[in-house]
Amino acid sequence: VKWLPELASDLYYEFGSLVTHIDGLGTVGANITFISYGEFSRTKDGPIPVGTFESFDIAGTICYGSSLTNKLKGGISTKIIYSRLSDQGQGAEQGSGTSTGLALDFGLLYLHSPRLTFGMAVTNIGPKMTYIDAAQADPLPTNLALGFAYKLKETDYLRWLITAEGNKLLPNTDGPFSQELREVVWNGGMEITYANIIAGRVGYINDQEGGIKTITLGAGLSLLKRFRFDFAYIPSNSNVALANTLRVSMAIGL
Repeated sequence: VKWLPELASDLYYEFGSLVTHIDGLGTVGANITFISYGEFSRTKDGPIPVGTFESFDIAGTICYGSSLTNKLKGGISTKIIYSRLSDQGQGAEQGSGTSTGLALDFGLLYLHSPRLTFGMAVTNIGPKMTYIDAAQADPLPTNLALGFAYKLKETDYLRWLITAEGNKLLPNTDGPFSQELREVVWNGGMEITYANIIAGRVGYINDQEGGIKTITLGAGLSLLKRFRFDFAYIPSNSNVALANTLRVSMAIGL
């Protein structure tokens, strides 16, 4: 994914995963997440560049999920995070601007009925990331997500699904309730699938704190019951930082 293409062309995000089910044990998986923040100019005592450097984050994750009851499913994952802001300190700083950390994610899925499902997840639970100065360590973006999915219609050839979700960063939860509500990012969407082959999607993002309110579009295509392609697009909009973002993914059933 070209991340924030309206801001810079060298910001990008990549994700790859492998998941399998083991009879009698549950579902296990692993994934790698990589985000590049692009290239920066290096300076010393003045504004004249003396070189360049690149910044990026990478995380490797191992996951496990299983049925807790007939209706309740649970999952947990552990990840190792490597963050590189710079390969050396600035000015008199000793050391490099890199950090390694650990984090946990966990989630629950409740199948209320054949049509209605509730879900929740807490991600990035772990200690702060320390680079050069421990007193300025940065907290992980621990996030709470709550949502539901409801099948408005399901036949042999047509499935109509609606979803809604709220996300809230947890490190900053000491403000008034009205401010906490402003910081919730709301997402809603609808998907119509025909013959389990082609899907059309439309969604909406409402991030009041970040100033993002926009429609999103998507499509999906399944071939030979083994290959799935998904596309998501945020249309061009001069007032939205994420505008003109195209996300493409491919899944292969082995």
